[in-house]
Amino acid sequence: MQRDSEARAGPYDRPRGQGQAGPSCSISAPLLTARLKKASSVDELLRLVGEYGDAFNHIHCSAAWSCLGKQAGECHMPRHQPSLRRLLRLTEARVPAAGARELANVAHGVAKADIAGARELFAAVVEAAVPRMRDFEPQALANTAWAYATAGYEAPVLLDAIAAVAATRLRDFTPQGLANTMWAYATAGHSAPALLDAIAAEAAPRLHDFSPQHLANTAWAYATTGHSAPALLDGVAAVAVPRLREFTLQGLANTMRAYATAGHSAPALFDAISAALLPRLRDFDAQVLANTAWAYAKAGHEAPALLDAIAAVAATRLRGFTPQGLANTAWAYATAGHSAPALLDAISAEGGKRMGEFNVQDRDSMAWAYATAGHEVPAWLDRGGSSEGAR
Repeated sequence: MQRDSEARAGPYDRPRGQGQAGPSCSISAPLLTARLKKASSVDELLRLVGEYGDAFNHIHCSAAWSCLGKQAGECHMPRHQPSLRRLLRLTEARVPAAGARELANVAHGVAKADIAGARELFAAVVEAAVPRMRDFEPQALANTAWAYATAGYEAPVLLDAIAAVAATRLRDFTPQGLANTMWAYATAGHSAPALLDAIAAEAAPRLHDFSPQHLANTAWAYATTGHSAPALLDGVAAVAVPRLREFTLQGLANTMRAYATAGHSAPALFDAISAALLPRLRDFDAQVLANTAWAYAKAGHEAPALLDAIAAVAATRLRGFTPQGLANTAWAYATAGHSAPALLDAISAEGGKRMGEFNVQDRDSMAWAYATAGHEVPAWLDRGGSSEGAR
């Protein structure tokens, strides 16, 4: 039985004997590598796959996926799918011959391009990579961990192997490599306490070399894993404060949420973020508004001007809030003890239109918030289980 990729020709495939690599059409391996690396579009690259795919070796597959990863936005076009499936199958067959660099490039490119149907290829890379893990350079280690986390492919044996090798080579990691590695283990939900301890020790004196995104990702990773790294978080806060203008809105939101989640006190950081956010609040989407209010309440950090501004902006945008966002916002104002009657009235009205969308936890949290704030509890809420003050 033929695979889908073999049974259905892509738009770049030529009938055998009319342009495909083989006895009737040959190309030298170095020239093919050069042409793949110079391909300026997905169309051009997949044309090479169609013409010379049978001549591809592991180096060609690696070069092809590196190129595709850089042009990920084009890879989802329907016309590309047959040829991409063919390249997946070709690459699976070449994986056993691939070296560490090629394996890392393949995994990284496939993950960046977000290619559907790649599970068999990811499995093949795991099988080939684990015995060769000590051959991986630091960038290859970081990129491979990032690839599997991004793709959502569970590979505990691979991540254990990467952690064991990486922990002894962190001096050779770039700041981006360190940040991407922590992010990968947090995203994958894979426990690697020795690695995270080692990264925290290595990263702390190098934080001035981290970009704003990497600083935010570092805080997020340690908060998400629940791994204690107080010196590192102190360092991130100190370095971030004078550079907050360089942060994106999402980066600012992720940073404050991380510190609140970790329960790590950073008053100077929260004061600076509040000042940075005030003139930019109208650029926030609904989720970020809810998360910001939640973070300040969770951290127990007073920011009355910020909460007043969030209340004014949020009250006009509640249609864009999820039920959890509505509940979290009400909880935040009640927990902070910050009066916002107009906002609570608006949340009550919006929630009443969508009462069937709230789960039990969100309903209980809402009831608790209104009772705690001394505000009339919405009639649509079940008042029976309103004791949930923790969120």
